[in-house]
Amino acid sequence: MLLRQSEVEQKYRLSKTILHRWLKDGKLTEHRTAGGHRRYDRAEIEKLLSISDGITVTEKDGALYARVSPQKQAENLTRQHERLIEACGERGYRIVLDCSEIASG
Repeated sequence: MLLRQSEVEQKYRLSKTILHRWLKDGKLTEHRTAGGHRRYDRAEIEKLLSISDGITVTEKDGALYARVSPQKQAENLTRQHERLIEACGERGYRIVLDCSEIASG
């Protein structure tokens, strides 16, 4: 099924910038209508988002990402992670991805 850019943005919360980056990187195929309008393959987008296994993204799904640079800030990572979980809870988001890391820029 081919989707308009606005449908992709709304359904999957992907910006035009991300779609264009994926096109440039060769990760996504662009389909053009007779009038020159872009269309995107739903299955291809879901594969890129790794949700083709039946999980669908809803308006209330959220992903957490917490990061600190030096190892000595590890306790800050825990606080940061707790704040993210709290914020998702307050807003009614279901956490579908939870990532944290200690890494330098």
